[in-house]
Amino acid sequence: MNLIIGGFLILMGFLVKKFPDMIAGYNTMPEEQKKNVDVEGLSSMMRNAMVLMGLLIAVGKPFLGLIGWEINPALFIISVILSITAVMLVLAPTYDGNKHPWYKKAFPFVVIIGISLFVGFKIFKTHEPLEAFISEDRITVTGEYGLTQKVTNIQLLENIPNIKTRSGGYSDGMVRKGNFILEDWGACTLFLLSDKKPYIKVTTAVKPIIINFDNPENTKKQFDRLQEEFNQ
Repeated sequence: MNLIIGGFLILMGFLVKKFPDMIAGYNTMPEEQKKNVDVEGLSSMMRNAMVLMGLLIAVGKPFLGLIGWEINPALFIISVILSITAVMLVLAPTYDGNKHPWYKKAFPFVVIIGISLFVGFKIFKTHEPLEAFISEDRITVTGEYGLTQKVTNIQLLENIPNIKTRSGGYSDGMVRKGNFILEDWGACTLFLLSDKKPYIKVTTAVKPIIINFDNPENTKKQFDRLQEEFNQ
């Protein structure tokens, strides 16, 4: 996925350089205003920024993994795109010799800030610490996509089937919450906070619930507690 997104951004960078009319704002300017824009410099800046953005997305995450730095894939991509886009918005007006009202200059920054706040809030909510407990043969999982269902069995598994598709939930490559389709098991509800085994499988009257926590030791500890609550 990183390679596809990175490659697409690099391609777009070269297309913007070759076809400057693809640049938002510039393409809607009257011809008289276009004469006051250093389109050669603007298109070169945007090409360089998008190529850098693409390269960072394509190889940055694997490189960080090689040196032992784990980072959420979706958060990494969003951070790269938003940060370099912000730099482009700061630099772009320096190539424009036209005078614009202050609100037109501020609008792109308002949009970037708004998107950043929304994405940040969504990621924060989805990455909130997971709490699960069993009471009177019913499991309750709190937080985003939380639920309460009747439990018939609980197991600790070293592996689970491949995740085929998401049918209604959140996935960023590490954290997965909500409804997914798993090979052989079909519809399941996932509350996975990491890509590390083991996994807690809770069989319910509706569909299996698969849970793990931020590290294997915590998953095992939470399984022991849930099993004790289930057997009471």
